[in-house]
Parts: sequence; C-alpha cells; structure tokens
Amino acid sequence: MANEIQNEPQEQEIDLIDLMSRACRWTGNLISKIFTTIIYFIIRNRYWYLLLFIIIAVTTIISYKTRDKLFTCSMIVETQRISASDVINLINQWNYNSDSTNISNHIKAIHGCYLLDFNKDGFADKIEDYTGKVVTDTSLLNKRMSDRFVVEAELFNADNNEVLIDVKTQLFNYLDNDPWVINCNNVIKDEQKNMIARIDKEIAQLDSLKNSEYFSESNQYKLDKNGGLMMVSEKDKHLYHNDIISLLSRKQKIERYLYDEPFKVIQDFSEPMQEDNDLFSILKTWLLIGLIFGSMLIIIIDNRKSIKTLIEKSDKK
Repeated sequence: MANEIQNEPQEQEIDLIDLMSRACRWTGNLISKIFTTIIYFIIRNRYWYLLLFIIIAVTTIISYKTRDKLFTCSMIVETQRISASDVINLINQWNYNSDSTNISNHIKAIHGCYLLDFNKDGFADKIEDYTGKVVTDTSLLNKRMSDRFVVEAELFNADNNEVLIDVKTQLFNYLDNDPWVINCNNVIKDEQKNMIARIDKEIAQLDSLKNSEYFSESNQYKLDKNGGLMMVSEKDKHLYHNDIISLLSRKQKIERYLYDEPFKVIQDFSEPMQEDNDLFSILKTWLLIGLIFGSMLIIIIDNRKSIKTLIEKSDKK
C-alpha cells in the first residue's frame, strides 16, 4: 500500500512532462505550418509582390523628391530671473508667423523643451522630447533643469543661416517685450536692489561695531570707594572681517545677476541635421503601408474564385 502511494506522484510527474512535450511539439508544428503557408503564398504570388515592391520604390522616390526636406537644430538658453517652465510655455505659445514672413516661409515649427539632469550635477544629460502634452511623471519632472532650456527649430532649408539668426532675434524680441516677462524682471530687480541695500546697511553696522567694540576701551574701568580700579565689564574683542567679506560676496553675486540680460545663450543654434523625412524614413513608411494593404489586396486576388463562389451562393439564397 505504501509503495502504491509513493508511485502516484511519480506517475503524475511523468504525465505532466509528456503533456508539456506534446504541447511544445504542437506549437512547433503550428508555427512551421504557418511559416510554410506564408512562404508558399509569397512564392505563388511572387509576381504580384514584385509589382508591389516596384510600386513602393517608385512612390518612395517620388515622395522624397517632391517633399520638402525637414531639418532640425537646437539652441541652449539660460534664464536669469524667470523659471524655465514659464519661458517654455511662452515659446510654445508664440505665433511667429505674425512677426516675420521670413521665419514663416522657412520654419515648420519652433518648440521650447526641457533639459534633463538625471544625476543633479548641473550638466544636462538629455533633451526632453516635445509632445505638447503635460507630463505627470514626477520622476521626470524632478530631473528638469529650472534655469536652462532648449529651443528647437524645424527648418525646410538647412543652407540658409540667416534664417536662424532671424529666428533668434525675433524670439528674444518676443520674450523681452512680453508684458509678463517685463513685470517679472522688474519685480525681481526691485527685490535684488532692496537686498543690496540691506547688505550695505549690515556692512555699515558691522563697521560701526568693529570700531566701538574692539578699539574703544572707555567705560571698561572705574574707581571703587577706596580709590582702586574696578573692572566693570570685559567685552569680547572681535573683528568682523570674515562677516563683511561674506556679505560683500553675496552682494557681488546679486549684482552679477542684476545687470545681466534676462536670457543668455549658452550654446547657439547647432548645425541643422536632417530629421525624419530622409529617404530611409520615407521608405520605411511606404514599405509598411504597402505591405499591409498590398498583402490584403493580393489575398483577395489569390482567393478570387472562392470569393466569387461565396458571393454566388449568397445571391442564390
């Protein structure tokens, strides 16, 4: 009885292995049959597929020759007083067609994009792709740089460098003359000037404390009843040079940003590079479309007799 109980799990295990092997063989045979059927179908309709590839090749060449070649280039800008996200929103809302006909004739699109700093070392690691949608991924939002952004321009002609100069000029004119940007700059400038005034006041107070507490020795001693000298107080003799130097450093840092322009170009427009409408990209697009719709049409042609028979039977009913 004990031997029979011990043998049952072994028999079940053998059955399971046999079942798995049968399933694998059935799956392999099915894949082989499907692959063989497709190969036979292509060989049987090889002339139709040859015609299809010729049509795809001709269509790709015509599309490449007639379509405007699209190029892209980017410029890195540092913002001094306004957050990069606010400036990017302004750029993506810019109606550049109304500012310059030269831009509108040569530019397809202009986008502001975020720079991503993954390791938080102050150097950008990647440009966030522009999608026009609000990103809710917090792991991505936390990597965006707050003081730098990218301006990407898509051009129809890569040889005209004057267009890029015009784009940069018109863009900064648009940003510098925007009422909201002007107001933010004025508010922050006033705050910086007030901060400089406070620092100057603190420096003057430290100078006064230095003169009165360190170098002055009056009222430190007086006579007692018996005519002897008695110490009244002993002040801590302290120089404030380090504090004054620290305040001067803060003042210089604020003044450096106070007199700078609100936007500073870190890296000018790069050389325009051909983007998504080169010959290979167009070929991939037409090849995918042609294979899908062409194969459907070839299947109908290959089974036209069966389809005709089904239609005749349905008409008789």
